[in-house]
Amino acid sequence: MKKDETITLRLSEISGYHPSVSELVAQLADRNFTTSISQISQTAAEQFLRIHPICVSQYRGKFFVIAGFRSFQIAELMLQQNTLVRCLAVTAKQNIVDIAKTDILFSPLVFSLSTKVTQQTKKLINIVGADFTNEHHSDLASERSLARAHGRSP
Repeated sequence: MKKDETITLRLSEISGYHPSVSELVAQLADRNFTTSISQISQTAAEQFLRIHPICVSQYRGKFFVIAGFRSFQIAELMLQQNTLVRCLAVTAKQNIVDIAKTDILFSPLVFSLSTKVTQQTKKLINIVGADFTNEHHSDLASERSLARAHGRSP
């Protein structure tokens, strides 16, 4: 592997989090996200992974996750171990810790719905349609479930 490239791996070929970033990822364990992964359909999970690939790097002959942490969590929960997933293989010459920190800090900021999460989620549901939303997420169908998903009152 000479430069970053897109590769396909079986989920079982990914050995977990890279030792250089595993401590950073462990600190995310108590963070709440807007939605629970378990409420996302398998089709939505597969499509999400196509547009947000897991970033991996080789270390001691194995592939480890260095970014795309939420994507990896989705893959682990929603997919079978023999499922092929597209990954971005990053060369070890780059600063792996900086890549991980960029994902940890900027992914939530870039994709954030600001402080009016429930209101903005409703707008997004209007854009993509209620049928699509209900097909791909099991708990965004009502005001009550939106508030529960976001941990706030509507």
